[in-house]
Amino acid sequence: MPSEMSQDGEDVVQAAEECERRSKRIKDKLLVKDSSDAQHGMKLRVVLNFKKRKLEKKLAALAQSEYRNRLKADPQQWAEYKLRQKLYMQRHLNNLSETEKVARQQKKVQRQKERR
Repeated sequence: MPSEMSQDGEDVVQAAEECERRSKRIKDKLLVKDSSDAQHGMKLRVVLNFKKRKLEKKLAALAQSEYRNRLKADPQQWAEYKLRQKLYMQRHLNNLSETEKVARQQKKVQRQKERR
């Protein structure tokens, strides 16, 4: 099981490196082009930045899932983790404004209606 997770991690790292190489090639091409294409270059940079953020989110999600899997292996640690998460959500909900609380409640009711 750990070897599968490390293999997934290596695949993600390789994908990140490939994405970085592609973005560098595209940026190099942009430098050669005329300055009249600056607006197109700006759009392209925004897209590249979005892809980089998306990859960072995937890496963070992978790390979080590995952490959760390690905790699940030990029932005591898993119970402590769930308690921490529950307390965090209670603090988070206490800090919401009344309109946010109402909006969350309406979303919850809507989801329940959709399930029926």
